Amino acid sequence: MANTITQIPLKAGALGKIITLTEDVKVRVQGMQNEVVKYAATSEAISELEIFVQNPKKGKHSEAMQELEVRDLKIMPMLPQQRGGFQQNSISFVKLVLLADKVDVKGAADINNFNVQENSITDIKTNAGSKLEFISKHVDYEKMLGDIRFVNAIAKEEYFDGQKTGEYEGYEVTVSSDKLNATFTFLVSDLETDYSQFRPLVDLVEFVDPQISSLFEDVSSVERGGINISLKADTVRKKVNAAKPEHAQPQKPQEKQPEQNPKSDKKP
Repeated sequence: MANTITQIPLKAGALGKIITLTEDVKVRVQGMQNEVVKYAATSEAISELEIFVQNPKKGKHSEAMQELEVRDLKIMPMLPQQRGGFQQNSISFVKLVLLADKVDVKGAADINNFNVQENSITDIKTNAGSKLEFISKHVDYEKMLGDIRFVNAIAKEEYFDGQKTGEYEGYEVTVSSDKLNATFTFLVSDLETDYSQFRPLVDLVEFVDPQISSLFEDVSSVERGGINISLKADTVRKKVNAAKPEHAQPQKPQEKQPEQNPKSDKKP
């Protein structure tokens, strides 16, 4: 039940305060055509950070020990290579990097107001253990998928030693993303939802407590431009604030125009 995604956007403020450790540098990164700006930093949520900005004009120059303001932060997979003694022995591996649309410098860092979060992690280069929990918690799922429409729901049976147990662990709910023109499947644990209420490809829906349950560091999928993830949620429901079609908006009644020659009750 893997889903392929190219970028995983994070919620604003997910990293807390971000402070540079060195001066920014321009580097070349495999898979990116031009030089990018690289910031080596630390944050209240992640102790070791490398943030990249693809457009050098949007990456402001920074010195060490300055606080950064980062906009539209997202996680992307890349394939750095490790080489042995011979070129033919080189191997690729998946590394997760942080890509920002824009970076500004707020000024000198205020260390006294820099508070490391209780559940902070060391880095985000791989998805091991608590790192996956951090990614899953801070993903902006609405920005990642945009509006999503119900497609279908199929009950998922539990298996033990390759045999069906007769129990169900949830429903595999497939939705279509208007933004990405692709389908995504979530494992929904709620067994009580009446899925007949949803009109396929018509009703906009939203998931309650969506999470990334697995993030596969698969070289072949990254070579094709994406990364495979498994998604789960507690339940699914119709989107409450879904925009109504324009024709369904109530029309403001026209004001009644006064008669041009109203009759007068007064006698001449």
